[in-house]
This record gives sequence, structure tokens and C-alpha cells, in this order.
Amino acid sequence: MCFSAEVSYTAAASLAIIGGVTLKNFSARNYLLLAAVPLLFAMQQLSEGILWTQLSNGEQNSFISLLTQKIYLVFAFLVWPLWIPLSLAVIETIAWRRAVIFFILSCGVVMTALNIYTAMGQHIGVNIINHSIQYTGHSPNEQLAYPLIVLLPLFISSLNRIWVYGLLTVLAYGVTVYFYEETFISVWCFFASIVSLSLFKVLKDNARVEAEAKVRR
Repeated sequence: MCFSAEVSYTAAASLAIIGGVTLKNFSARNYLLLAAVPLLFAMQQLSEGILWTQLSNGEQNSFISLLTQKIYLVFAFLVWPLWIPLSLAVIETIAWRRAVIFFILSCGVVMTALNIYTAMGQHIGVNIINHSIQYTGHSPNEQLAYPLIVLLPLFISSLNRIWVYGLLTVLAYGVTVYFYEETFISVWCFFASIVSLSLFKVLKDNARVEAEAKVRR
């Protein structure tokens, strides 16, 4: 599989279109954060597309290159560990499930704070390896904590069929770990962004179930 600026731009455009439709159709306050996920992934993929362009032009240390690196990594290490559990916590109606997801969110806050602390003043290296971008730097070992914080809420939530999105995301994570260890950050976020398109179907099914329940009342 080949990754490039064109692939990132295409992914960003597709995510922006589907993400915009998702956000427009499911803008109720409790669903807003979850519906915004594909659109946020579009922004992340756009930033890496611009970074690809900069690297291809030999402008690795330009202002735009450094800015897009930071934007991409902010999404990967700061946004997703908070956004995913929070988006599911505000939807959850079952008390014990909501409490567990909020606990996971608190762990995400701690991990995010740790990432911010270790990132301060740190130089991030960026290289193209095997048609993917490799981000290098000194970061805490989060091989266990990161997937648990980001993925576990998808299986705890009582939202109808959100587990399908969770399963697809877990498969994307597993494939990335096994086949793309050197360029994990870039490839994982790319696969996760594509999988997020399934949220439109998940939210649409939930909206139909809620509508049918109102009719029965």
C-alpha cells in the first residue's frame, strides 16, 4: 500500500464531505461530538497532506512543515485520547457505563498532560520511510494505555452498534501495529480516519431506532 500527499488529500476531501453530512444530520447536542469525528479526521489528514508536499519539496524545516507536524501530532496524542471517550460519555444513558467511560476519560486527561509535558521543547524528527511518514521523538511508552483509552469506550458504550465502529478501529490498530511499526503514528491515524466514515451509518441507525421508539410511545 502506498501513501502520499495525494492519498492524504483524497482522504481529507472524502472525510470532509461525509463528515459535513454527518454533522449536519446528527447535530443534536448529545451526538455533536461523535458526529464531528470524521470532520476532525479530515483536518488531520489535510495537515499531513500539506506535510507530504513540504517534505517532497525538501522543506522539512519550513514554518509550514513544522506547523503541520504539530497539528497532526496534537490530534494523535492530545485530541483523540480525550475526544473519543468524552463524545461517548455525553451520549451514555446507563449510569455505570457512563461512570466507567468518565473514568477512562480521566485517564486520558492524565496521559494528555504527560504528553504535553514531555513534548515541551522537544524536537520532532520527520522522515519518509517505505512510502509513509515516520515521526520520531522521546515519548512515554503508551502501547497499552493509548489503545485502552481510545478504543475501550467504544465497547463499553450502550450506543446501538457503536461496537461495529470499535471493532473496525481495533482491526485497523492491529494491522498497523503488525505491518507498519516504524511508521505507526501516520498509518494508524490514516486507517482510523477511513474507519470513522462508518459513524454515519451508526448514527443513522440510532436515529431511526429513536424515531421508531417515539412513534410507539
